[in-house]
Amino acid sequence: MMKKILTYLIILSTAILFAGCEPLVNETDMGELITDASQIDATITPVLKDGKVSNKLLVECKSPVLCQWSSDGGKPFIRNNGAMSLSKPGQQTITLTARAADGKMLTKTFPPITVEVMDEPEWGYLFGQSGAKEWTWNTNWVVPGTEAIDGINVGPIILAPAEPTSITDFAAIFAFQTVPADPNEGAGAKMKFTLNGTTVTKYNPTGTEIESGTVMLEVGPTTISGSLGTLTFLNTNVLYPYDVLSGLFFGALGPLPTSTFTICYLDNEHMVLHVNANFWGYYYVFTAVP
Repeated sequence: MMKKILTYLIILSTAILFAGCEPLVNETDMGELITDASQIDATITPVLKDGKVSNKLLVECKSPVLCQWSSDGGKPFIRNNGAMSLSKPGQQTITLTARAADGKMLTKTFPPITVEVMDEPEWGYLFGQSGAKEWTWNTNWVVPGTEAIDGINVGPIILAPAEPTSITDFAAIFAFQTVPADPNEGAGAKMKFTLNGTTVTKYNPTGTEIESGTVMLEVGPTTISGSLGTLTFLNTNVLYPYDVLSGLFFGALGPLPTSTFTICYLDNEHMVLHVNANFWGYYYVFTAVP
């Protein structure tokens, strides 16, 4: 008899315990359990700019899944619905990775989309309205907020904190008045950015090509307040990508530890990039070639 009573109490306490818990999944809200990618009800709508397909997409998923949208080489967009930006022009494939209610991961690939125009003005600044633009070292432009350094010309490379919290005053420490001597990437060297293929080609002061690669422009906030986004060089790097201060102090001119730069300033004529290097950082300052 005692054994039966004990069993009854265990069953009763277990029922009470589960009755007081919220269900992990509300079955009445979930609807159909998605078990195959073909069941996912999702759409992509390109946003037009002047009648052309821009790099802005409106994505929407009505199915009970958690969504991550990704494109060729761009940052993933982790939301079921919203506006997604593609990071380059040309034909691209959008892939939706969805997590169903039972934890199963599903992949749905959409027909390719051909981006004809980039929506953000930074693309026009960097690549030019014609789709190709050259940049060279700054020689006479005073970066806003750095006038206190010398009051005249801040030069092409500015020593800065490793991770300034704001670009309001560019947090400059010291300005190199001239580019360190280098026969290929010093004074007079240029970078040519081409929108078709998002390529970058570097030329020495005599106009001879020395290196080429691609770039990825990501427009949007970064950890530095006021910044415009990031510029990443692939299979190459910015002009003179060396840790200048290490070379001066230790006699060993090592490469920069990264090829991703924070865009601190960009318009039709000027560009300022920031990069971390060990315990300090640098602003690289460029002027558009007329």
